[in-house]
Amino acid sequence: MLNIIREVCNKGTTVISDEFVSYNVLDNHKEYVHLRVNHSLGQYSDHKGTHTPTV
Repeated sequence: MLNIIREVCNKGTTVISDEFVSYNVLDNHKEYVHLRVNHSLGQYSDHKGTHTPTV
């Protein structure tokens, strides 16, 4: 997953994902800002406007 993100996103990009386990790799790399929504908790956006439906 990280290789794909590196190909299409510049360093410093905010990557918004859900809780899909493949995105966990972003937690160990500080070159991207990683924001999540947790669909299993009924989250589809947060108070900051973070959401995945339009990505």
